[in-house]
Amino acid sequence: MTRPLWIAAVTSIALLTGCAGQPAELHRYTLPDEGGLMRTTQAATHTLAVTPIQLASFLESSGMVYQTSEIEVKQAQGHLWADDLSHQLERQLRAELSRQLSTYRVLPAGNHEDIDMKVAVSLEEFQGRYDGKAVIAGQYQLRDGRNRLLKAEPFRIERPLTEDGYPALVKALAEGWREAADQMAQSVSQYSEQTGDSAVGDSSSGADIDVNIDH
Repeated sequence: MTRPLWIAAVTSIALLTGCAGQPAELHRYTLPDEGGLMRTTQAATHTLAVTPIQLASFLESSGMVYQTSEIEVKQAQGHLWADDLSHQLERQLRAELSRQLSTYRVLPAGNHEDIDMKVAVSLEEFQGRYDGKAVIAGQYQLRDGRNRLLKAEPFRIERPLTEDGYPALVKALAEGWREAADQMAQSVSQYSEQTGDSAVGDSSSGADIDVNIDH
């Protein structure tokens, strides 16, 4: 999407929502699931927990977010997430990690015993931008079973929209989120290879480290 077309789309939404007595038609979107169902195989010998995705405050609304300039963002009134965005992102992340990490059972964080590793994600940007790109940015942390910090890594992904409109934006955001999940899966695999599977989640030594992800 070119910059003029994107701005025109934003302007049209503003006009629709501003017409007295003529409420804009509501469109609701879910992130497409192209990774298939989460799987649990007999080969899974370790457990990976995914914590709820922390969103920047301006992303917590049901309205999709678009950035109209370098310093201004707006929330669409007629284009909404059909389900809580944090929940959608967590489900997609668990599905993608499960697909890529065959030796891990990937579960939502909770009162599970024998957690070997945990993934925590803070999302700072998840929006369309005036230059026709979808932007996904944030930070993820890997922690062991005792909540000790293993790795903290920022990520930033930009995906061009293939055509005009919010459906194309949703697809581009989903593609970017899968790319972020790929990075997290690679980090889990690399850590396991470097330390050996038996060392993942080893609680025999080391002090606890508590590092919060701010947004």
